[in-house]
Amino acid sequence: MSELLSSIRSKGYPDIQNIQYAILEPNGDISVMPKEEELPATPKMLGHEMEYRGFPIPVIVEGNIQHENLKLIHKDQQWLINEIKAAGFTTWNNIFYASVRDTNHSLIVDEGKG
Repeated sequence: MSELLSSIRSKGYPDIQNIQYAILEPNGDISVMPKEEELPATPKMLGHEMEYRGFPIPVIVEGNIQHENLKLIHKDQQWLINEIKAAGFTTWNNIFYASVRDTNHSLIVDEGKG
């Protein structure tokens, strides 16, 4: 019982009265389903509509351009180079990770320093 309670607490449920049920999964993990009144509030529950922000598509990984992913968003290497320069970078070789949102093609760059 103490192992069960410990596993449930580690899932973020310190009080078993807030749990609808817990399932011991085939891999030995425990899935916890809280009571409905204990579920975290979502924007939908609060009556707010959320705009889809887009999925980040990796376009540079460890200094390497991901050409197949550029094709997914209908862009090419020259477009990426122009975007990198516009973001203040002179080359892509030192970029650890860069992604582009599939919705608006905004570039996010992580140099991986520090």
